[in-house]
Amino acid sequence: HMPQTAGRGFGNIAGKVGLVVLALAMLGPWMLILPAPVLPTPAIVLGTQIYRWTDASRDEPVTADPNDKRSVIAQMFYPAAPGAKGAHSVYMDGLHALPAKVSVLPSFMLATFGRIDTHAIVNAPISPTRKWPVVMFSPGYGGPRAFYTGLAEGLAAKGYVVVTLDHPYESAVTELPDGRIAAAVDNFPANASHAEGDVWMAKQLDIRAADMRYALDQLRPEIIGADLATHLDLEHVGAIGHSLGGATAVVAMQRDARIRAAANVDGTPYGAMVGKPLDRPFLLLQSDYSETGHSDKFILGNQLIIQHDAAPAWRYEIRGAK
Repeated sequence: HMPQTAGRGFGNIAGKVGLVVLALAMLGPWMLILPAPVLPTPAIVLGTQIYRWTDASRDEPVTADPNDKRSVIAQMFYPAAPGAKGAHSVYMDGLHALPAKVSVLPSFMLATFGRIDTHAIVNAPISPTRKWPVVMFSPGYGGPRAFYTGLAEGLAAKGYVVVTLDHPYESAVTELPDGRIAAAVDNFPANASHAEGDVWMAKQLDIRAADMRYALDQLRPEIIGADLATHLDLEHVGAIGHSLGGATAVVAMQRDARIRAAANVDGTPYGAMVGKPLDRPFLLLQSDYSETGHSDKFILGNQLIIQHDAAPAWRYEIRGAK
């Protein structure tokens, strides 16, 4: 989920992904009759709400329209009140108008995704038994929030309110507040040097971190309703992300005192975040170095973050994981 300048090993990964995609493409029509993917069933009943907000204070950096303001799309998963019933949320935005590719996948491979059961009841009342700690989640580069639904629901079932984000025009497909479907726009600078690529990635982190902080701003009664807002524990907010989303979580915590801890899943640090002291807990959860071939930028950057953290910091490497 990163451009090639993200570091050593990306080319190998991309090549392997390409071979898999090629093999699946040869299956062609057979893909259309396969059953829909099945997500793990949460241990408790979950509710969900989807929000499509416009941040009037920020221009949209991708589009040419000077009047276009930044959209932030968020989906909240949470423990539902006992006995809650109702329709389950759709798995993914824009299935009726997909671009040719979604992340690295040809769109025809998503033909069955409309039948995926998310298990989460739309607009269900939240469980009133306590205030629930909040997790803000940012996906990998190009990945829609939908691809992380199983993870979000697993966390919510353990007693969290999980807010997953789509970052418009970077996410493979996003439904904007006005109903338009926004596909990813590849504006990574052509023939960029590693240094130029790093600058571009740091700018993407700035946009994503601002999206996360804006979404956190919205978690108040006049925006999401008193029934939900009064059961959020905003004294205990964490940020988590995968790949570029993991780096986003760290940047957001650096810039927002409301975020009390951050977890980075396989994300490479960029820009001013590298070496900047932290004073709150940090977790690096990484795939197997021998499997993934993490870049020096990934290893050294995260090492500096851990070394400069005045609070507890951890690194876990999962053997055999990619």
